[in-house]
Amino acid sequence: MQNKFKTILINGQEYARFCEVAPYSGFVGQFTFDDYYLKGKIKTVIGSNDDDIILNEDEEFYLECYIKWDGCSTFNFDNTGVHICGKPGYGLHCQLMMELFEFASLNIKYFNKEVAE
Repeated sequence: MQNKFKTILINGQEYARFCEVAPYSGFVGQFTFDDYYLKGKIKTVIGSNDDDIILNEDEEFYLECYIKWDGCSTFNFDNTGVHICGKPGYGLHCQLMMELFEFASLNIKYFNKEVAE
């Protein structure tokens, strides 16, 4: 599986990773790694095209994720609730979680795919 997270820059500095899960729709995450864990926080993207990602700077990160070397993970949504629009919205979030898993497997030094899958 090819990972869909791409680095995006703001003012020439790495800001976050962007994951497009549908045309012109996606999520932005900021991540930290060590040899055994990935920790990240996610916000939605207002829109995107080949050259630009449109962020709502006022929007808070609504999802935190923790993924361990063995594939165990926790996803914490914020206290205020998350609006997911119908069945397609659930599908996009499921696809995001699968992409986060793959992203973690590529960036956690001691990630063990045999145990995780």
